[in-house]
Amino acid sequence: MVLAMSDGLVDRVPLIEVASYVALSFVPGSRVTPLEAAEQLVLKSSEGWTMDPFGDGQYRDDISLGVQRLYIS
Repeated sequence: MVLAMSDGLVDRVPLIEVASYVALSFVPGSRVTPLEAAEQLVLKSSEGWTMDPFGDGQYRDDISLGVQRLYIS
């Protein structure tokens, strides 16, 4: 599995949590798909940006996450 993400995500959600949650989404029978896991992590990070470091209440860093499953033979 390959993950590519922006700092806006990992500034608010620990990297180990991102990797673990996405990895579990690939397990057969998982309750969430990889797309749903990515969406939930982006939302969680977005909620973490409600605390504005600049004081105007309008700041949120860019948040992105790309996931690709690799098959090695």
